[in-house]
Amino acid sequence: MKNQILKKRFLKAGIMIVLLVAADQITKIVADIVLAEKTISVIGDFFQLDLAYNPGFGFSMGTGWPQWLSMAIKILIPLSAALFTFFRLKASDCTRLEALSLILLTAGAFGNLIDRLFRGYVIDFLLFKMYGLFGFQYWPTFNVADILVVSGTIGFAITQLLAAVREHEAEKRKSEAGHAGE
Repeated sequence: MKNQILKKRFLKAGIMIVLLVAADQITKIVADIVLAEKTISVIGDFFQLDLAYNPGFGFSMGTGWPQWLSMAIKILIPLSAALFTFFRLKASDCTRLEALSLILLTAGAFGNLIDRLFRGYVIDFLLFKMYGLFGFQYWPTFNVADILVVSGTIGFAITQLLAAVREHEAEKRKSEAGHAGE
């Protein structure tokens, strides 16, 4: 019975990851074609579709690093995310929110890995004007995979925070029950 549940969980996760990676890749292909020679204003100058090729990772970090180090990190991060997701999905205490968060994170990591391996750079196209907020005139250009990574990371952090609160509350109740019996 437990094997059936795990198979179903992995099948759902696999389908979701494939669909999310496909959505990311499709948006990048469309952006590469449509935005090749123009920027599209979606909401004035606040939100624009503007094509950028990012040879680095995370806000163009790593662009000046030795190529072998940069590529090793770019490959190890998605593989580590996938491995961690696999083991957490196997765990009986993995909540739906945690599973979803890790699926988003893994899909985003693989979406950008595909770009790096087959193009040598990541296609970014979402651009927000920051009007000097946080010292940025514009937020660094990003893509759907980046949204998945950030959403998954935030969701995972929330699940860990909630788990810590639940654990603390359980220990508190246990401690209070122990003192009540004295």
